[in-house]
Amino acid sequence: MATTTDLASRLRSEIGDVGKTFVQTLTGDGTTKRFNLDYYPVLGSSLKILVAGADVSSTSTVEEVPGVITLSSAPALGANITVAGTFYRYFTDAEILNYVNIAFLQHAGTETTAYGSRVVLSNLPAVEEYPVVLLATTLALFTLATDAAYDIDIQAPDGVSIPRAERYRQLMEIIQTRKEQYRELCNLLNVGLHRIEVATLRRNSTRTNRYVPVYKPQELDDGSRPQRLHVPIPNYMDQTPDTVPVYDINLYRGDSFEVDLDFPFSLADYTFLAQIRAFSGALLVLATFNVNITSIANGTATLTLTSDQTLELPSRAMWDVQVIKQSTKTLNATPATAVKPGYKGTVAKAGYVTYTTTSAHGFLTGQKVTIANVAVLDSKGVKTLTNAYNGEFVITVFDANSFYVANTYTATPVDTDGYNITDPDTGIVLSTVGAATATYTDPDYSKTYLKGAVIVQEQISTYNSEPYAPGWQG
Repeated sequence: MATTTDLASRLRSEIGDVGKTFVQTLTGDGTTKRFNLDYYPVLGSSLKILVAGADVSSTSTVEEVPGVITLSSAPALGANITVAGTFYRYFTDAEILNYVNIAFLQHAGTETTAYGSRVVLSNLPAVEEYPVVLLATTLALFTLATDAAYDIDIQAPDGVSIPRAERYRQLMEIIQTRKEQYRELCNLLNVGLHRIEVATLRRNSTRTNRYVPVYKPQELDDGSRPQRLHVPIPNYMDQTPDTVPVYDINLYRGDSFEVDLDFPFSLADYTFLAQIRAFSGALLVLATFNVNITSIANGTATLTLTSDQTLELPSRAMWDVQVIKQSTKTLNATPATAVKPGYKGTVAKAGYVTYTTTSAHGFLTGQKVTIANVAVLDSKGVKTLTNAYNGEFVITVFDANSFYVANTYTATPVDTDGYNITDPDTGIVLSTVGAATATYTDPDYSKTYLKGAVIVQEQISTYNSEPYAPGWQG
C-alpha cells in the first residue's frame, strides 16, 4: 500500500535530495535570539538545540527554508549553542509532499478500481507508484528550472565567460527526458495521463432513460447467480469533488465478516448506520452491518456481518457507513420520579407527562425526543409497554434534568387488556427489558463517512473429475 511518506522518500532519491546530518556550534552574545544556520533547508522536527548543555528544542522556532532558528530568550554572553539535525539540498518535506500529492491527483484523478471505487493512495496499484514518482520529479525539477531561469551568462572584461544559463538548459533536458519516461510507462501500462480510455457501449431504457445493467457473460449451463458489472459511468466533465474516503471490503461468501474502524473523533453522542446495496443510491438494502462501538473516547468501532448475511450477497455490491449525531439519556430509576403523568413540570395538570433524566439532558424546547422502555402496571400487576408514554414527542424543557410533553393522559388510563392502570405516581414503572431512555437525533447531522465496494469471493469448491460438466448434452 502506497503512502505519501514512501513516495516522498523515492522522489528525494530521484532528484538527489537525500537528507544529510549536520552539527553546528554558535556562540551567544547576550542579546541575539535569532541565528542563521550554515545548512538549509532543514528538517525542523529533527533539530536538537542545546544552549549551555540545556535542551531548548521545544521552546525554539525554526524557519526551515532559510535555516533560521529563534530561541525563546537570548543566550548569555559566550554561551555555547549546539544545533544538530538534518538538512536537504533543495526542498523541505512540506514541498516534497506537495509535489507528491499534486502528481497523484493528476495521475489518478479520474481513475477507478475494477470495482468502481475511486483510486486513492491506499488502493493505488504498486505498478503505478513509480509513474507517480516520475511525474512528481518533473514538477520538482520545473521549480528548480524556474529558479535557474533568472541566472544570466557573465562575460568578464578579461575574456572569461561564465555560462550560468547552462544550468537552466540542463534542467530542461532532464525534465524532457523524465516526461518521455513517464509517457512511455503510461503507454505500456495503460495508466495515468496517457492511458487509453476504454468504454463499454451502454443501452438506455426507453421507459426510464436509465442505463440498462450489464452482467458478466456466463455459459449456457451455468446456473450460478448472474454477476453485475459495475461499468464506470461517464461524468460529462463534472468535476464535483468527492470528499468521502473509499475503503473496499473483501469477504468470502458464507463466512462471517468483521472489520475494525478508527474514527478521528470521540464517538460520544454518535450512532452509525452501515449498509450494503447492489449499487450506489439503490433503494433496496441487501444487508445491514452490526456496529459495535468498542471505545467511545478512542473512536473505535467494529462492523460485523453474519455468515447468513454474506451468503445472500451478490458478487459485487457497494457499501457505506453513515454517522448520525444522537444523544441518549437514561431516565431516573425510581418510577415515581422518572415519569409523572398528569404533571407539567412540578404542577399537576391533565394532558401532560413529565420525564426526568439521571443527568443533564441538554435538550432544547421544540426538539423531537424518542422515549423508550417505559412500562405501566395495571390492576392485575402486569407490566405493559404502551404508546401513551413511548414514542416520539415534541418536548418543552422544564429544567436541566426534566422536560414535559403534551399527552392524552387521563385520570384512569386503560391498557390494551382493558384493565385500569393503577395510580400514576406509583403505577408507572420502568420496563425490565432495559433502562428507560430519552433520545434526540439531530436531523441536520447525518453524513456518509466511508464508502466503497464489496467484493464477495466464492469458497474453493471440490474439483470435478468427471469428463463432462453436469448438463453437458454432447
